[in-house]
Amino acid sequence: EKMALRDLNNMILDIKKRVELSKAQEERAAKEAEEAEQQRIAAAEAEMEKGRAMSGSDVLRKAAAVDTAGVDKIVQEQSGGEKKKTF
Repeated sequence: EKMALRDLNNMILDIKKRVELSKAQEERAAKEAEEAEQQRIAAAEAEMEKGRAMSGSDVLRKAAAVDTAGVDKIVQEQSGGEKKKTF
């Protein structure tokens, strides 16, 4: 009977330890996620400040680069598709 009680006590202690470790791991994961979010916000704010400092022509150049990036990708896909059809 004493052995069964010791085993039960050991199991209870083991479960308590696992629960504590699980809580610590969850807290660490939440803290890391919060830090990552803060870094993302800081980077977005820095980008926003950089954008405010841009002149009108800089904004237009950047917009043109973004606009043509999609067109260039489509052209590459189409030219790649035509090469596949010729085989």
